[in-house]
Amino acid sequence: MTMADKPKRSNITVDKAFDILLSFSENRQAITAAEVSERFCLPRSTTYRYLLTLKENGLLEERVGGGYKLGPKIYALAHAVVRSVNLVDISRPHLEALSKKTGETVLLNQMLGGEIVVIDCVESRHPLKISYLKGSIVPVPAGASAKLFLAFGPSTDLESFMAEAPLKKHATKTVIDRKKLMRKITEARTRGYALNDEEIDEGVRALAAPILIDGVASHCVSLVGPVLRMPDEELPSIAEEVKHCANSIRLAWEVMVSR
Repeated sequence: MTMADKPKRSNITVDKAFDILLSFSENRQAITAAEVSERFCLPRSTTYRYLLTLKENGLLEERVGGGYKLGPKIYALAHAVVRSVNLVDISRPHLEALSKKTGETVLLNQMLGGEIVVIDCVESRHPLKISYLKGSIVPVPAGASAKLFLAFGPSTDLESFMAEAPLKKHATKTVIDRKKLMRKITEARTRGYALNDEEIDEGVRALAAPILIDGVASHCVSLVGPVLRMPDEELPSIAEEVKHCANSIRLAWEVMVSR
């Protein structure tokens, strides 16, 4: 036997074990040693060695009454796969639907290391639009997302921020009075959304709503557009659309992780 032969034999062994596992399906939830032996043209003794190894590793279990079924490790792996589904992938169709319905730019933002980062963006279809690059940082606390995360985050974070954080003036309407800012944050918690009313850029408004996963708002949906397309009288209805989008993403996530 040469050294080159060993990997080949090892790979064949692993491949056969995978073949056995892939024999299971929604319509075939159990298999017997005789079926494995016949299907893969294996001697009965070799078949039992494969089945025993898979069983010892938690990939198969013996069924009452005979045969084998998938073991607990398979279900743990399946759960891990579901958990690994990126929230961006789940959110994307909902962000696109909101942008199509409102005609405005829609963002998926995340709180990372004390900063608010744009992790996905669907741009407005209008020639006059507000654009963001993925990885852009949203100013704190002027941005709608910033107020939102302060409103729905731990109370200790809010208290610490209000006591210590510097408040920078970005535009004429930027709120730098701590009492007024606290009122805005309290309003955001009560209404379920936050507003940036020309507080970063003149003539630009934004609304943000939390994606509450396990009660935690580590992500949010934000809609950004010019004041001329987001007048005062339309803000409540647009806010409801943003809240609906965020809640739809939460529900889609919960469905994925519960499977």
